Amino acid sequence: MPPYRHTQIGYVTISALGIASTLTAYRMFGGGIALYQTVALVILLACMLTFSSMTVEIKNGQLSWWFGFGLIRKSVSLLDLEGGSLVRIKWYHGWGIHLTGNGWLYNVAGFRAVEFRRSDGTSFQLGTDEPEVLLAAVMTHFRG
Repeated sequence: MPPYRHTQIGYVTISALGIASTLTAYRMFGGGIALYQTVALVILLACMLTFSSMTVEIKNGQLSWWFGFGLIRKSVSLLDLEGGSLVRIKWYHGWGIHLTGNGWLYNVAGFRAVEFRRSDGTSFQLGTDEPEVLLAAVMTHFRG
């Protein structure tokens, strides 16, 4: 099976957190630096770096994904997967990492995803701007 690797950029997340960071910094330096503003700025910048992108990779029998520079990283053996399907993420499930009625969702942008079923009966969703390609790459493993 050929390796697969794709990174999706979260442009809306970067823009929103960048604007919020800029406004917070402007407020800090325009009217005196307060501790809560410093903490808010650090959190905004950390979130922007962490959630600026999501990379999905298939390599050495593992399906792995991580946000930004890799601080938040997950991996599952392809042998633990029973299959997958293309899904549309509900708008209110949004972006980021959280538990939904369909299992854990990992998403940096958009509303398309692949839902993977694990052999233990649980599911998880990986948001991507190329769900057909990701699903085909994983399904190659099942075809031999």
